[in-house]
Amino acid sequence: MHTEIAMPGKYISPATRQQCRDLYHAGMKIESIAKQLHISYSSAKKHAHATGSTADKPKSGRPRKLTGKKRRVVRRLAQNGHSTRIVAILLGTRHGVSVSRMTVNRALKMGRKPLQYLPVIRERRLSDVNQLKRVAFCQQSTRQQWHKIIFADSKFLYVYEDKARGWLFKWQNADSREVVPQHSNPFVFHFYAAVGTGFKSSLVFVPPTRGEGVEDPKKKTTFKSEHFLVAVEQLHDEIQRGFSGGAEYSMVLDHARQHTSKASKAGLAKFNVLVLEGFPPQSWDLNAIEVCWSWLDQKLRGHNPRTWDGWKDAIIQAWKEVEVVSIDKLVKKVPQQVEKIIKADGKWCKYFP
Repeated sequence: MHTEIAMPGKYISPATRQQCRDLYHAGMKIESIAKQLHISYSSAKKHAHATGSTADKPKSGRPRKLTGKKRRVVRRLAQNGHSTRIVAILLGTRHGVSVSRMTVNRALKMGRKPLQYLPVIRERRLSDVNQLKRVAFCQQSTRQQWHKIIFADSKFLYVYEDKARGWLFKWQNADSREVVPQHSNPFVFHFYAAVGTGFKSSLVFVPPTRGEGVEDPKKKTTFKSEHFLVAVEQLHDEIQRGFSGGAEYSMVLDHARQHTSKASKAGLAKFNVLVLEGFPPQSWDLNAIEVCWSWLDQKLRGHNPRTWDGWKDAIIQAWKEVEVVSIDKLVKKVPQQVEKIIKADGKWCKYFP
């Protein structure tokens, strides 16, 4: 017989556990050990016969507040763009679960597919409808005579004056580092051009380029259909004089509102400019001039004019350096682009692999 002298579940310190073990190995009976240490018989027996460390084992902690369905709610709210603070508030108001933003943070980082707080990637997305239109257009254009096509488009350039002259690093005194002010108002340039087999037009500057299409050079003007028609008239004259593909050429134009308005269609008919029918939206990889714009950007690298006139001269000079021989190679690759887009089910394809 033995007597319980302590409530079951009473905390036994590591020192008392070690005493149980030492007294038992010294020959003392379990009942005597229990009486001497003021613990229950079962506790004394348990710790007397135990092996290994007598230190406390780590506890499991309080039960999780966010499990199963609630964690899925947290993930859905976070993926919809809510911050951890807002997610915690919504859990309290909608689901009656009071948690801190740190608890929400831990829940998002748990599981087989943890979430991370990362920058948002901004990029163009090709819609499914336009993807089908691209395939249909390419299938109809496998026998197109691309050497008789003129590729035209406009380009926007926002140029900031760099008072650091392009420096990213510079030897400086650590106690008096140079602070370069940022240029808050960019120089805005907007211009049209056209290219084709053996042909490259000059740049035609249009609004909102400063001083283009308005009497007051300092007045800001938005780009309208009437400005587009001024550019078309000049490009048409140059094409008639310099394009060897024939007088009845067809021009590739995107679906910008200024290109498709009633006034623009009437103006194009007036100048006898045929627009390539069915050219699909979001088809920058089918318009050869888009590659020419990237070449223009490359040739402008390293330039740092300090004035608007200086930048305009640099842009014109960079365009002059784009070679007609390279443009001819682009036009010859268009049939290959058509085939690549058909095989890719309308997805975007790089002009150069």
